[in-house]
Order: sequence, then C-alpha cells, then structure tokens
Amino acid sequence: MIANVDSCELETELHAMEYASDNVQHGPIEFIPIRFFYANKITNYEKYILGFDAVVLSECHGCKVNAGRIVHGDNNATQSVTLTTVSDEVRKFIRKITTMLSSSTPPDLVLNRHCPECEFQRRCRQKALENDDLSLLSGMSGKERTRNRNKGIFTVAQLSYTFRPRRSSKRAKKHAKPHHFALQALAIREGTTYIHGPLEIPSCETQVYLDIEGLPDRDFYYLVGALVITVQGQYFYSFWANTKSEEPFIFQQFADAIGGLQDYRVFHFGSYDAIAIDRIAKKLPENTQQQLVAILKRSINVLSLVYPHIYFPTHSNGLKDISGILSGPSVQQGTGLDSIIWRMKWERERDSSIKTQLIEYNKSDCFSLMRLIDFMRQHVPEAPEQSTGGIVVRRTEELKLVRPHWQLFGVKPYALEDLKQVSKAAYFDYQREKVFFRTHANFKAINKALFAIDVEH
Repeated sequence: MIANVDSCELETELHAMEYASDNVQHGPIEFIPIRFFYANKITNYEKYILGFDAVVLSECHGCKVNAGRIVHGDNNATQSVTLTTVSDEVRKFIRKITTMLSSSTPPDLVLNRHCPECEFQRRCRQKALENDDLSLLSGMSGKERTRNRNKGIFTVAQLSYTFRPRRSSKRAKKHAKPHHFALQALAIREGTTYIHGPLEIPSCETQVYLDIEGLPDRDFYYLVGALVITVQGQYFYSFWANTKSEEPFIFQQFADAIGGLQDYRVFHFGSYDAIAIDRIAKKLPENTQQQLVAILKRSINVLSLVYPHIYFPTHSNGLKDISGILSGPSVQQGTGLDSIIWRMKWERERDSSIKTQLIEYNKSDCFSLMRLIDFMRQHVPEAPEQSTGGIVVRRTEELKLVRPHWQLFGVKPYALEDLKQVSKAAYFDYQREKVFFRTHANFKAINKALFAIDVEH
C-alpha cells in the first residue's frame, strides 16, 4: 500500500516503512523506508529515490533516517542501503531543482543519454536542432561544452570552423587517437565524410558480421546473429534462446558454425558483443571455450576504427545513424530500447510475430555493419576527394593544402573595410604589449652586476 508523506515543501509516495526500534514506547523510533523496483540491477537512480524518501521522512518527523531497503527483481531480492551519503546528495539535487524552479528563465536544453527514455525526446531534439546546440554531438562532455561556450562557441556550425589538422608528434611512443568534435561538426556542416589519419582493415577471405541481442538488466543474451560472407556466397545464422537455461546452447551453436571457417575475421560494432562472448565462454566446456577464445582473437571492434578515423555527417557514431548515410533514409525499424521492450512482450505473450520482428531487427544490424565495412574498404586507401552514391569523401590531409603555412601571415581579404581597420588596430596593440625579445643568459648576469654597482655608488 502506497502512502503519501508530506513535509510542507516536499512530498513522496512511500511504498512501505519499517520501525527499527523494538520498544516503541520508551526507545527512539528509527524509520526504515522500503522501495520496490522491477529492475534486477540496482543503480544510483534507485538509491536516490530511496534517499528522497529518507529526506522527506526526516523533515516530517524531525529525526535522521540512516538506512533503507530496496526489494527488486524477478526474485524479490532485498538490498540494504546506507542513506547517510545518499541523503546528502539528494539534498544537493533538491537545492538545484529549487533554484531552477525559482528562476524566471528556463534551464539550458541539454541532450543526454537518458533522452531515449523520456516522453519529451522528440520535442527537445527538435528544439536542439533549431538552435544547432552543441549537445547534439553525442559523446561531448559537459565540461567540453562549457569550455567551448567560454570561447564564444555555442553551435555546431561555429565549432566546425575551429578544426585545424595537426601532425602527430614523431617522438611520441604511443600516439593518442582522440575524437575531434570540431571535425565532426565540419562533416555535418559540409555534408562530407572525412577520413582522418592512417587506418588499416585486416584483409581476410571470409567475413563474419556479428550482432548479439540481450537484456542488460538480467545479463541474459537471447539472440546471436551472424552474417557470413564467403567466396561461395552469404549465409545468415540466427540462434535463439527461449529461456536463460538455453543461453549456453546458442553460443555453443555459434562456436560450431564459425569455428570451422578458414581465414576469417569477426566484425562487431561496440564492445557489447565481445563482452558477451567472454562472459558466456567461462560457463561452457573447455572445447567450446577454446573455440570462443579463438573467435575473440579474430574479432574486430569496428567502432574503435570509426571513432578516431572516420567522421560521417551525423551527430553520433551509432550504427543506425551511420547506416542512414550509407543506405539512404529508410523506415526506422527500432532501437536497442525497443528490442528490450519487444523481448519482454514476447516473454509474456509468446507471439511468433514478435520473435520474427526481433530476428529481422538483428539481421538488419548485421547487414548495416557489412555495408559499413564495404564502405571503409573502398574509401580508406589514400585517394583524392571522391563521391560515390551521393556520399562525398575527403581526407583531412587535403585541408592543409587549402591554406599553406606561409599564407598565415599574408595579406588577408576583409568583407568590410571597418573590420580591416579594427584588425589593424588590434594588431598594433598586440605588438606593443605582447612582443618580447629573448636575450642570452650571460647578458642577464652582466645587467645584474651593473645594476648592483650602480646601487653601491
């Protein structure tokens, strides 16, 4: 039974509460709030909700609430939570929310990884697109957005003008492979796919494009899809598990189907698939375990190649966004969140059409990965600017030729004469205030000695 608890300013719906004191008449009463969640894994979100219950109870009854309990998952597991630190964090959130609500201006719109779960996702994204907000660039941290805003860069288009190709240091033992958001913004503004730096894709006779579907909340992998491309043709394998007990069996089938291939590489997008194989391999017999370990050694995370080297004109490096560029706009078949909903619906209804929908969703991801690898093999070799299928591809090395180094200090054209005068004045002030001459260290010692002699006399 849910009860409302109100402390004038704060209100919560309390699922259950327990009294910790045995002697209610004489001893102090300690309240223990209890929350029920469907999730099998507990995150900070569930702990903060329980912490909010504790804050409201403490405000209402004038006592500290130091502990709480969470009942969660399919098996109604119980987890005790110490709420001292959690309640302090919740109070910070309350102060921030109070300040936000009391402000006359709305808070800044920021897209984040929780947007797919929000009912206002489309409205917020549309507004972000209208403003060309920096948060459209998936993966850019809040600190980096703040750093750009402090420089006067508020939009993706403005950020695109800041990219400058630079050479890696020859002395560096391990070259860093960062993702340049400015180059991502430039690709979006120009509608061009940029290839940055050297990239090598191992050649092989047989290609395997792998995609695994699962329920992260349960650590349950229920579908393994593999598209195999050989000289003889292409084959698609789909291994389905109805229950958790069938999970090792489908990975054993996958190992038997792939382990017999010669000169092959397994391509997957992201680390999810490799982690799944590594986890399940530890539960299987030694023979199958060795097969899966051999498959992992021949696997390639395509995202690790795309992230630092290939910049598509998209706001994220998601496989579905990239696939939209390579194959053209198509009807959206669903997202990873949708696949979780479909699987849970199938478990309740056992509808064969839902199972078919999940298999087709998995199959489309495998074919999208194949198109991406084909594109990379075609365009990664060093070549001048080219356009195939409506996709314009350039290398960042070509950007250096647009403005040679010796032209940086040449005469610059100005759109307005007034801007030329302002720039000229600013250049004069810079020379007067910022230019210094470096002298020899011996001259400094002589000057100090001469100054000391003058002081004595």
